[in-house]
Amino acid sequence: MCKKALKEEPENVEILYLRGELFFHLDRFNESFLDLTRAINLNPKHHQAFHQRALIKIEKGDITGAIKDLDSAIFLNPESDMYFLDRAVAKMKLDDLLGALADLNEAVEINAWSAEVHFYRGRVFQKLGDHNLSIKEFTTIIDLLPDCISARLFLGVSLVRINKTADGLREIDLLIMKIPDYWEAYFERGMIHRDLKNFDLAIADFSIAAENDNHLQSYFERGILHKNNGDFKAAVKDFKKTTELFPEFAQGFMNLGIVKGEMNDHFGAIDAFSKAIEINECFAQVYHYRAISKEKIGDKEGMAKDLSRYRSFMN
Repeated sequence: MCKKALKEEPENVEILYLRGELFFHLDRFNESFLDLTRAINLNPKHHQAFHQRALIKIEKGDITGAIKDLDSAIFLNPESDMYFLDRAVAKMKLDDLLGALADLNEAVEINAWSAEVHFYRGRVFQKLGDHNLSIKEFTTIIDLLPDCISARLFLGVSLVRINKTADGLREIDLLIMKIPDYWEAYFERGMIHRDLKNFDLAIADFSIAAENDNHLQSYFERGILHKNNGDFKAAVKDFKKTTELFPEFAQGFMNLGIVKGEMNDHFGAIDAFSKAIEINECFAQVYHYRAISKEKIGDKEGMAKDLSRYRSFMN
């Protein structure tokens, strides 16, 4: 229908916008981007098109471009809590937590009943380390939506962070009893057990989270615990999995190299360290580790070069 209408009215902004929105929901982001850009070019005051295009940019990883489009949407329509919310989420991806909080405060002024705004404000407070305020936000959400499992999960996390460990773990345990395949809850509980040095319990929780969702961070955290426990074969398996799931994960390659070094596989270690450096040539620690492995195989010249590079980053 949109195609036929556009054939008859190729510069109909609303039809372009609607087709762009439809393409977005069908995950046809390139076609959506083109339609929305045409709509914006024809009507630079179309705030919905700026907003929708920003969502595409977020999907594609262009967070700075998304924020620019959201700036335009908010300038054109400063009464939309959704625009402030989405800009806050984009800023969180850039670790601009104070900027995100400012946008969330604007959003809550516009719509105090938005559970989503309170949720992200709670998450920002958590990341800023203000767990009392995060508890207040998550409690507000639960008052609005008693069945909001994410709010209950992160309420439990914040309770642990203010040393109400038993209460926090109880909240998460109840969620897992109610929803046995809720992998996020296993991961967060695993992180709590890790911090409490309950390493066997942490490994068990990371294992369930990893198996339920192929969760990269669960494999990585489990790998770290296996490495610290001296179970190097299990650690290698986990770090390899992280690099399969995310080939640009320099931390995964670095830890894979460290474990291979512990197993006296120094050529394997050098290969893993080199891949980490290919991903991030400014990763200072990796040069130090690779220098150690090069020394083990008698490559004195390579060791000296890597140590020189490492020291250049440290100065």
